[in-house]
Amino acid sequence: DGDLGVQAKLNSPNSLALDGNGNLFVLDTFNNAIRVMKLAGNVANAPDFSLNVTPVSQNIQVGGSASFNIGFNSLNGFNSAVSLSTVLVPTNSGVSLNLSTATVNNGQMATLTVNVSSSVSPGVFSITVTGQASGMARQEMIRLVVEPKPRGDFVLVARPSVQSVALGAATSFTISTQAINDFNGLISLAATVDPPNSNLRLTFSQSGINVGSNSTLTVNAATNAMLGDFNVIVIGVTTLPFVIIQSQTVKVSVVQTLRPPKLTPIADQMVKPGESATINVAVMDPTNQTGLTLSLGNAPGYVSLTDNGNGNGVIRIAPPMSAQSGIVVVRATNAGGLTDQIMFNVAVSGSLMITNASFTKPTLTILGLGFGTSGAIVRVNGLDVTNTISSQTDTKIDLKGSKKKFALKKGQNTVTVTVGSVTSNTATFNF
Repeated sequence: DGDLGVQAKLNSPNSLALDGNGNLFVLDTFNNAIRVMKLAGNVANAPDFSLNVTPVSQNIQVGGSASFNIGFNSLNGFNSAVSLSTVLVPTNSGVSLNLSTATVNNGQMATLTVNVSSSVSPGVFSITVTGQASGMARQEMIRLVVEPKPRGDFVLVARPSVQSVALGAATSFTISTQAINDFNGLISLAATVDPPNSNLRLTFSQSGINVGSNSTLTVNAATNAMLGDFNVIVIGVTTLPFVIIQSQTVKVSVVQTLRPPKLTPIADQMVKPGESATINVAVMDPTNQTGLTLSLGNAPGYVSLTDNGNGNGVIRIAPPMSAQSGIVVVRATNAGGLTDQIMFNVAVSGSLMITNASFTKPTLTILGLGFGTSGAIVRVNGLDVTNTISSQTDTKIDLKGSKKKFALKKGQNTVTVTVGSVTSNTATFNF
């Protein structure tokens, strides 16, 4: 009561309170008073830590794995290393727990990897993560849900999707499979025609296939087969470890006689270096417009073709500054494998190109682009025959002379045209 206390004994304190200044308040009900004691030194919370686990719950399929990050939060200046351990409840030999490190320091993380074998039954497990340091132990719980693995399945793939066949002829499709969820069983194949056509015979090169292999479905049309479009339904069946039935439908057009497609001609093109031009490509197929494909048979590297399907496409011409003129060959192929092709010339401004050369005594005619109207140099089989030029335009040069003057030889001969420092392609003609 005013004096400095050096020893205190509390028989029955009803209440204790401590303020931020180190004053301890004691309710002394026996004496009906509140006693105040000044605590010497600093008042501070003890160092501590808490575990930090992310995520705290995961779902994992049988035969799969999952990972969790484990660290700790330092409290009140805690700076010791924390030892980690894990316990699975209920225990299961098919579930393994692997820590990347058994000890972590402040700011570090450990990775807990959980592997679930294919023999584990689906269910819910708890993983207790314990951290120990400085005589303290802290725990966090992880919820692990083991789910059954999705059932394996497959998809049938048929290429192409459309074919045409003439009476008395045959066509074919390639049948393969794509696995879903690691399916690896044997698939038995069958096929049927809708609407029914008994004069279409369906055969497989392989009656059963595995994932990664394929079978050829051949469709033979008898000479008396019904004309028209038919759906061929390909069926795949597997029975192990359970029954799965999948199907894929392709289209067959039975026609009297297969006819080739017809490409619309494309005019010769003149393009400046560094610029570009686009040309629409169109093709008609009297048999089946659906199965058409477009391609380039031959073309300079600066020419490309985009096939948009169903007989439509776009050609892009984009010559660089150093490009030379060239010839473009466009090819169309229908579902029956018949083709048509067209050619056109691409002239790059400032370059020369010979498109055709022919000799009809006594005239050698050279057709092309970029010749100019005068000053061309013509060489036949390497011999300069410029002095025989009788007329010259930008697209045609005529030369008058004999076999001897042109140094012609039996069979194939060559010709080039040079204007300034630019020389054309080497063209050939027969004599």
